[in-house]
Amino acid sequence: MSAFGWFIFGALVGWLIEFLTDFMFWRKACAERERSLNIREAALDNRDRGQADLDVRLKAREAEVEHRLKSFETQDAELRRVEASLAARRTDLEKQQAMFNETERSLAARMARVSSGETDVTSKMANVEQRATVLEAWEKRLDERDRMVSSKEANTASMAALVQSQYLTKTGDDDLEVVEGIGPKIAELLHAAGIHTFAQLAGAPVQQLRQVLETAGPRFALAKPETWPEQANLLARGDFVAFEKLKDELVGGVRKSDDGAAS
Repeated sequence: MSAFGWFIFGALVGWLIEFLTDFMFWRKACAERERSLNIREAALDNRDRGQADLDVRLKAREAEVEHRLKSFETQDAELRRVEASLAARRTDLEKQQAMFNETERSLAARMARVSSGETDVTSKMANVEQRATVLEAWEKRLDERDRMVSSKEANTASMAALVQSQYLTKTGDDDLEVVEGIGPKIAELLHAAGIHTFAQLAGAPVQQLRQVLETAGPRFALAKPETWPEQANLLARGDFVAFEKLKDELVGGVRKSDDGAAS
């Protein structure tokens, strides 16, 4: 065989070896690497979905924490009001204690004067002992009366707070809707006009209230605001008994007697 034939034969053998190497090794290696990349991409997709679910749960958790913080702030404000009330009560008790101490000093001074002015030691001592017994009995009665007064004051304060809460909104603001003749829509009109508290409503002229109603439309212009400041004044002063009594005399904010006379 000539040299050219051997060259052609060698080229064919080399090409065959390269073909077999590519088919048997490199293609399998590429396919394996492609499968590995696909598995990694699937794992990354699962991880991304898990991350998205985790973000959703974290946002829900943050919203819940924010809601609890607002609730805690409301409770903290209520505790501060209770602490202020307790501080006022403590001040009253300190004043009572000071008055009681002054009474004790006065009694001690009187007993000292009685003792110094005694001429008959035996009779005066007996008189002093008798007076001391009477004073002790009176002191016990005073202590018992102070305890009764303190208990009644505590009950009264508790009842007053409970009664006052009936005239407040859930947020602790003055509820204008408890005023006879004021409904939710009219309350919104008053709020828009800058009237939010009982004190502000008590100081509002009736003409101003009529103007607010007339501006809102003919349906609201039919309301009768003549007694609203009077009712609000009782609520602002905390005279809830007088307010309820007045409210029983009203229909739609108008006194029943006036309504009958007008009809």
